[in-house]
Amino acid sequence: MRSFPLRRAAAISTAFVVLAHSMNWALAKDCDGRGSQTDLNLCAGENFKQADAKLNAFYAKLQKKISAAGQS
Repeated sequence: MRSFPLRRAAAISTAFVVLAHSMNWALAKDCDGRGSQTDLNLCAGENFKQADAKLNAFYAKLQKKISAAGQS
């Protein structure tokens, strides 16, 4: 069985911490409940798109680091 490199474990652990923290990114825009349900849905959808873009960018960086760590 191949050993699990410490650098890879550290990168994955960091990813989980950042992803858990990223749940707060979805709350960036205040959907304060004033307005219609459609307004709330649009607000939540915009928050989702912003959080998703940030997570995708972070994930791409993490994949590069893990790939580089696996090759060394």
